[in-house]
Amino acid sequence: MVEPVNIPVRLFATLNDYGSDESGRMTLDLPQGSRIRDLIRVLEIPDKTGRVVLVNGRVAGEDRELVPGDQVVLFPPVEGG
Repeated sequence: MVEPVNIPVRLFATLNDYGSDESGRMTLDLPQGSRIRDLIRVLEIPDKTGRVVLVNGRVAGEDRELVPGDQVVLFPPVEGG
């Protein structure tokens, strides 16, 4: 039996609406081989919603595969000057 990948996730600002509670923190169990786009789909974040994704503190594309030990942070793009 293949063990799921246990991924801690933190959502900020408007993306927190897709989290499990007001803290924006949760842990998702995803099938091995899951990618960031799969995590976003599980959270039901619409494609049109802007977001920046960090994995282990570094910007990551949505095609990046998630592995045990990864920590994901999602936040809306920052604008202004």
